[in-house]
Amino acid sequence: MCQDPGTPMHAVRLGQTYSEGSKLQFLCQPPYKLVGDEFRTCRADARTADTPTGDGNGGVRRGGDWTGKQPTCVAPSCGTPDPPIEDGIMIGSDFRFPAKIEFKCNEGYSMEGSKLAQCLGSGQWNMPTPRCYPLQHASEGLSKQFGKAQAEI
Repeated sequence: MCQDPGTPMHAVRLGQTYSEGSKLQFLCQPPYKLVGDEFRTCRADARTADTPTGDGNGGVRRGGDWTGKQPTCVAPSCGTPDPPIEDGIMIGSDFRFPAKIEFKCNEGYSMEGSKLAQCLGSGQWNMPTPRCYPLQHASEGLSKQFGKAQAEI
């Protein structure tokens, strides 16, 4: 008899028996990817741990072990946004599904595009990297005229 190996986060386990020869299958919920063994079998000849007998007297017997390595389910990664933002900063360093990052332009710059992006299950960002453009400054003559007009109001 083997111990319950558990079910990894974001996974589904097929099979509920833990006797010798029992086989379990692990599947990841989309969009997660399985890393490790999809199938594991209970083997009595691989016994390495004591298992409680359940008799209430504290008895133990040698238990079986599962073949293979317990799998994990890994989120897809979108990688660092490309191209990187110029004349601004990116806030966030987790680029795995379903992470979000934020962009901000440096002072004196205006943003064109979305300030937020989210990593999708496809491994792609839902928005392109925004662009930061320098703010236009009024000429001295225009500033004077605007100042004069404001004073007259």
